[in-house]
Amino acid sequence: MIKTLHIICDRYVRVQLAQMDYQEGSQKEHYQLLDVYQKQDTKAAVRLLK
Repeated sequence: MIKTLHIICDRYVRVQLAQMDYQEGSQKEHYQLLDVYQKQDTKAAVRLLK
């Protein structure tokens, strides 16, 4: 049942995300997280996640 819900909802979630124009900011945040992870900077990682 859950798999069916995921399949049904997927197209609507994708449309919503495409309209939000979030990708550039999201990519930047992910790269920042990767950077602080590689530096093992826990405090910076926590700040970014908040």
